[in-house]
Amino acid sequence: FWYHMYGATVRTLQVNVTGTSAGTSTLLTLSGNKGNQWLSRRLVVSRSLVTATNFQVQFIATRGTGFTSDIAVDDISWSSDCCGVAGNPSGQPCGLEAVTFENGLRGWTNAATGDKFDWTVDKLGTSSSATGPSADVTPSYPASNFGKGNYLYIETSSPRVAGDTAIFNSPTYNAPSTPKSCQFNFWYHMYGSTIGTLALRLTSGSTTRTVFTRSNVNANRWQFASVSLATQTTGFSFSFVGTAGTSFSGDIAIDQLYFTGCCVTPSCAARPITFDHSIQGWYPQAVAGAASGLRWLRRSGPTPSTGTGPSADHTLKNSTGGYIHLETSSGSSGQKSRIISPVFNGSASGCRMRFWYNMNGATVGTLNVYVVPSTYTTTSATTMVDTTGTALKPSFTVSNHKGTAWIQAVVPVAQTSAFYFIFEGIRGASFTGDIAVDDVAFDSSCCTDWSKQTSISIRSAFSIGTRVVRGKAWTYGNQDGGKGALGNVTSALSSTSRITVKWSNGLTNTYPMGAGSLYALDTYSAASSTVPTVPPCQMNTGFEKGLVPWLQVTGDKFQWTRDNGGTSSSNTGPSVDHTLGTSAGYYMYIETSSPRVAGDTAVLTSPLLTAVVQDCTMTLWYHMYGGTVRNLKIEVQSAATGTKTTLQSITGNKGNTWIQTNALALKKATGNFLILITGTCGTSFTGDIAIDDIKFEQSCCQTVCIPTNTFGSSTASSFGGWFNDGNDQLDFRLQRGGTGSSGTGPTTDHTTGTGYYVYLETSSPARLGQQAILKSPSFTAPTGTCTMTFWYHMYGTTIGKLELAVNPVLAYVGPTVLWSKSGNQGNKWIQATVTIKKTVYDHTLSFVATTGSSFTGDIAIDDISFGTGCGCPSCSTEINFEQGTVAPLVQSKSDKIDFRVQRGSTASTATGPTVDHTIGTALGYYIYIETSTSGTNDNAIISLPSSGPALGPQCALVFWYHMYGSTIGKLDVFRGTTFSAANTVWTKSGNQGNRWIRAVVQLGTAATLKSKFTMSFQAVDGTSFSGDIALDDIWLTPDCCSARTDWSTYTTAQVTSAFRTGVRVIQGKDWKWGTQGNGTDGTIVSGLGNYTVSGWVRVQWDDGHLNSYRMGNSGAYDLYQQIPQQPKVVPPTTQPPTVAPVQGYCYDWKIFPASQLQQIFTIGTRVTPGKDWSYGTQNKGTNGTVTSVIGATTAGWLSVLWDSAVRNTYRMGSSGKYDLCLERNTTLTIFPDPTKVTVPKACGYMNNFDTGLKNFTQDLLDLFDWTRRTGSTTSGSTGPSSDHTTGSGYYMYIETSFPRTSGDIARLFSPFVQSSNANCGVSFWYHMYGTTVNVLNVYVLTPTGRTRLWTKSGNQGNRWISSGNINLNTTGVFQIIFEGIAGSSFTGDIAIDDFTFSKACCSTPSCGANIANFDSGLSGFTQSVSDGFDWIRRTGSTPSFSTGPVTGYGGNGSYIYIETSFPRSAGDVAVITSAAFSISESTCEYGFWYHMYGGTIGTLQVLVSVSGSSKNTSIWTLSGDQGNSWQYARAPIPASFVGSSVKISFMAVVGSSFTGDIAVDDAGFRDGCCRVAKSCGMSSTTFEAGFQGYTQDATDDLQWTRHRGSTTSFQTGPSVDHTYGNSTGYYVYLETSGVARTGRVARLISRPISSSSNVCSFTFWYHMY
Repeated sequence: FWYHMYGATVRTLQVNVTGTSAGTSTLLTLSGNKGNQWLSRRLVVSRSLVTATNFQVQFIATRGTGFTSDIAVDDISWSSDCCGVAGNPSGQPCGLEAVTFENGLRGWTNAATGDKFDWTVDKLGTSSSATGPSADVTPSYPASNFGKGNYLYIETSSPRVAGDTAIFNSPTYNAPSTPKSCQFNFWYHMYGSTIGTLALRLTSGSTTRTVFTRSNVNANRWQFASVSLATQTTGFSFSFVGTAGTSFSGDIAIDQLYFTGCCVTPSCAARPITFDHSIQGWYPQAVAGAASGLRWLRRSGPTPSTGTGPSADHTLKNSTGGYIHLETSSGSSGQKSRIISPVFNGSASGCRMRFWYNMNGATVGTLNVYVVPSTYTTTSATTMVDTTGTALKPSFTVSNHKGTAWIQAVVPVAQTSAFYFIFEGIRGASFTGDIAVDDVAFDSSCCTDWSKQTSISIRSAFSIGTRVVRGKAWTYGNQDGGKGALGNVTSALSSTSRITVKWSNGLTNTYPMGAGSLYALDTYSAASSTVPTVPPCQMNTGFEKGLVPWLQVTGDKFQWTRDNGGTSSSNTGPSVDHTLGTSAGYYMYIETSSPRVAGDTAVLTSPLLTAVVQDCTMTLWYHMYGGTVRNLKIEVQSAATGTKTTLQSITGNKGNTWIQTNALALKKATGNFLILITGTCGTSFTGDIAIDDIKFEQSCCQTVCIPTNTFGSSTASSFGGWFNDGNDQLDFRLQRGGTGSSGTGPTTDHTTGTGYYVYLETSSPARLGQQAILKSPSFTAPTGTCTMTFWYHMYGTTIGKLELAVNPVLAYVGPTVLWSKSGNQGNKWIQATVTIKKTVYDHTLSFVATTGSSFTGDIAIDDISFGTGCGCPSCSTEINFEQGTVAPLVQSKSDKIDFRVQRGSTASTATGPTVDHTIGTALGYYIYIETSTSGTNDNAIISLPSSGPALGPQCALVFWYHMYGSTIGKLDVFRGTTFSAANTVWTKSGNQGNRWIRAVVQLGTAATLKSKFTMSFQAVDGTSFSGDIALDDIWLTPDCCSARTDWSTYTTAQVTSAFRTGVRVIQGKDWKWGTQGNGTDGTIVSGLGNYTVSGWVRVQWDDGHLNSYRMGNSGAYDLYQQIPQQPKVVPPTTQPPTVAPVQGYCYDWKIFPASQLQQIFTIGTRVTPGKDWSYGTQNKGTNGTVTSVIGATTAGWLSVLWDSAVRNTYRMGSSGKYDLCLERNTTLTIFPDPTKVTVPKACGYMNNFDTGLKNFTQDLLDLFDWTRRTGSTTSGSTGPSSDHTTGSGYYMYIETSFPRTSGDIARLFSPFVQSSNANCGVSFWYHMYGTTVNVLNVYVLTPTGRTRLWTKSGNQGNRWISSGNINLNTTGVFQIIFEGIAGSSFTGDIAIDDFTFSKACCSTPSCGANIANFDSGLSGFTQSVSDGFDWIRRTGSTPSFSTGPVTGYGGNGSYIYIETSFPRSAGDVAVITSAAFSISESTCEYGFWYHMYGGTIGTLQVLVSVSGSSKNTSIWTLSGDQGNSWQYARAPIPASFVGSSVKISFMAVVGSSFTGDIAVDDAGFRDGCCRVAKSCGMSSTTFEAGFQGYTQDATDDLQWTRHRGSTTSFQTGPSVDHTYGNSTGYYVYLETSGVARTGRVARLISRPISSSSNVCSFTFWYHMY
């Protein structure tokens, strides 16, 4: 029950029970203020306490001294142990738990016939909107779990139509024990605008009636219903009938089905024989002449043969459920095999047997079912005959292939006396003839007659763990706790024909099963005849949600108690639990107060646990505080023998603290077992003993540690931890249904026929011989011979090859091909079984698919599974959260908030990531803290599983973090699970920008990490919501892993092979050589097979020493193999590798400071030889991995381990040399340093893509590329039909046709540019037309991260649309990113055109002048009176088509232009002149935007004149069509005008026709026009107006060239000038192609310079690349 005791004057709450030996006994007394919270208590009413037939529980509340003493009680419930007590107060049906759909259907089933579709189990909302529940109704604790459970519902979306029905049938129940008070209860949910009908039908005998119906209800809430069974005196069953309404918004749900007021038990018809855990008393019989291998077998999962048999059982519909089948791989056509059922009772009216069969295969033969009297004797004769010699006729027969589905059959039984069944299978012509049977069920009159069974059959049926109920010969009263109670068999059939049973009420007794012809028991199960074992890993608990899955042993003296806060006695017991460390947390304890006496014991037991297949450990925390504490004992008991072994025994007072037990060893191969925890009372009440936080190691997992990978959904997590390797050319894809090509690939998956698989798509752009590599996580070394199975599909005329290889973690141990298949294998799924031998290495597995010569070469994989001995996931496996949970990380209970799993953006703006790091999309998962709902300095702590002791010198924690937001707190990494500054090894605070950042934290070496350790993260909230902190892709390097090879268990040949010349090593377990080698790694220079002394190797240590060590000599093993960081996986092949190493990214590293290089070249970074490489073939043609940071060895040097196993150090700064480049797959964005390299200015940059990408680049790390195109896209009903600029030019777009899938991302990067104006903006035109258009995002990338500026989604119509000006809110260097996301189909093309930066990106005008933008007049310009016509100020398009702009520069505002339509004629001139400006600097220039578009464009000139003078000097001129876009120009003011007041004039000359409009906008003087000159008698030279006084030296060898844009040679020279930072500005350069030779000279000479100063400075900019 739950209670609430809050108030300053609260007094007491007492709980009593009547009917005890003392009359009334007090179970609990609580006193005082417990705070404003609901608290829970679990009290045990033991059988030894209650002596009367009936009893009552009393709650007695006593008022305190004032009004603040209110006491409340709620949610009173009884455990199932209370079943059988008169009145049944538990509300449970005496052995039948409520059907909550949390643990299956509890014997209920969807109807096989008579309806149109099935009911479905779901949770957290149905698949349709505005209908169905969003949560279930089953109560759960704590409150955070409310609503997260399952319910059952009908989905009324298409293909459902109005009137379709779904029927859900209960088992058949016996008549209720007390019909008058019996009720059947359930909850229903009917919400949606088109709700149909829900009905409940009751069937009794041949009569069916409707007892409940609701129609047209539309209420978004759960509603309660109850049906009386007052008149039900015979057996019965229920059926829920859901009828669909007229549309998808008609979902109907049910939950919480249970009985009250009576005991209801299932009839034997509710106990189908499912074969899930055993053959259940059936036995096979050989038939004469048949092959020995042709026999009926019990099996789970698919049969061993391809193209035949079921893929899963019928009961559970998965790979764990069982069935029986006739395996036809052996034998010949017409041969027979039989399987015999147990004996069943007959009936005067007869009974029916129902079963499900599967006859799938091209050569399926026949299934016959015979019903014979129990007196019939079966023989091995080919033909069965009766007593007259007449051949028996089957009661049921079916032949030939019936498809892949399970089919139900009903067999009438015309037997009035005992009988049994014979299933006979007749083999067809080939192995594709498997026949399977499952879920055999009977009418109640067919129940098993155990008196007709042999002792062998009974022993099989009543094995240890079997669930039982009273049988027909029961004469033992209520010893079992009441009719319908359940028990577990705890010992098998004895020589005296008796069985021991422990009942749910705790009592244990033996019963006859054959002794004296008595049969006191019967088997019970709604799904299985035995209780399945529980994997130990599922037993971990802190008791926060109750005792489950642990059990009380009530045959002992008293019970353990679940409690929180302090115990009821003083000076003993804990005051807080261990899990949470607070009074709100729970623990289990023994209360040693009266009536307990010294020596009383309470025992807590586990359920039957699955045998462990490798040695592992368990731990728990205990609290033994008090003067009379006695003993706590933890034991393991064998289920086979009952033998108990003590794991740890603890005695006496250990103080008021929680203590962890030793690591309690559980040995492999000891069979199924139980754990017993026994507390023994001392001499007084101060002897309370408590336990908490029971935990089994992951290695105690169930038999198969590696889960089957069925590629079960459409998300990234569906790869099941497997992933595409980056070292190939193609990727495996996730697919459902057929592939995109005809004549190749599967049409369905293998698992269910409707699920997913992975495959290689070999259509274009794939080419012959390319590879796709699917790589597994890292697994520990197999502990024995490991069997791996998978299904493959290789169908098509040009199939290439599929290989499976094992890749040891050690890079110098190469991959081994385990399996290979080439060519067309037919249109079918085929199973492959591969043996992985016991090895000494952790390893990964790789599927390598190689393309054939054409598109008909698709290769698919599905259902990868592993047997025993295959190891477990390694500690160095990356944790990427793609399963949607934080596992295997563990949330702390002592922090303030928790990490959350998230994908996409967090709930707050301007903080947190928008994509995960693993796959870089909104579909990927990460974990983070949400700071909207937390308080300042609230913390969240999450811990990795324990690791260590470390193996090598490079144990490091690697992870990616994201800390973006204005109020970011901090992120810590620390050792242990409780934070302290002393244990902190890494910390980061404040806003780190909108980006994922990689961190590598060195943890120590084998010498410093000699025991297990735990690493934890702490995230601390800042002051506001914009403080979200995220983590992703966490892994410990292999050197942190704990398992080391025990070389003494391997042969000399194996050790010799492992410790050969060239292998890297560290100190081993038998090391006795002190500090020899100084703790460095070493390389074997003479292996075991080469060294002159047997059993010794010679090692060269990295510190320079050379020594010899034992590897077998005297039985000692001095060395371990060193595990390198992130070894490269070489694609397996039967031929020598021919693929060259991955191309590298080379930068001009000398421009980066050492601190930045240290951040780039971190441990684990992949590298290639660089431009200063001078080491020949030292790397042997491979790439490598950085193993030490820059400076860790010698300043400016770092260490690299090449994939060829060679390790050396290289210069990255030393002597000004840079030996390395980054591997192409490295994720890295390096921002140019504008103080060291020329970064173009944003001002003036535009791109209409008509002449190419103009320094735009594709992202190498996305899924596909943007395409440059003219005209229409390749798909209909989507994309533009022409570009925006001219209608005949180019644009960029994403093509979303196959092979694109929804969510695929393509990114396009602008060049890096810079601006000093934070109001700098960008604009472009976009086209988003098509029914499946998804999203276009625009980001700005700065050194602090990526920020989304603009987004648009969905169909925007068949038109080009302007983005308008988008403010960047940044200064300095930046880059613009266009991100297009594909929709669900080909009609999702997205295009962009006419990209430009705004006028605000240009520097502000000087001398106080304003930019002339013509938005409110002529901005100080005046029309000339001596020209032929005037300039016109205009907004919007000019009146003529195919000429002039459509808007002012920047997408809005006004401009000035000349209109060249009639009456204008060729040669007419228009002049407009600015106001006067004073010029004081020789580097002054005048900038403006111009638009010259049309077929007959004339000329535009810029003139400068001294104010008051009529003399004009031309400083810029341009003629002809320049395209339909605004372009920027800078006109330098000649130095002769310095000191003068000048005016600027625009002179436009008309062309030959109306298509000659010329426009100008945003004109003005730029920076540098007003600064005081500081030159030494000579003005600055920018080469914009020629050589400006510089001359060529006539006596040298070569000439300097004045140029703009890129030089004529590849990979040398600048692409922009320095003055303007773009391709329009001029510079001078030396061209070294052609006649140039080494040593030739070119000189450029200035004019003479006079200076009045003793010190004259001379500056210039140079470019040498």
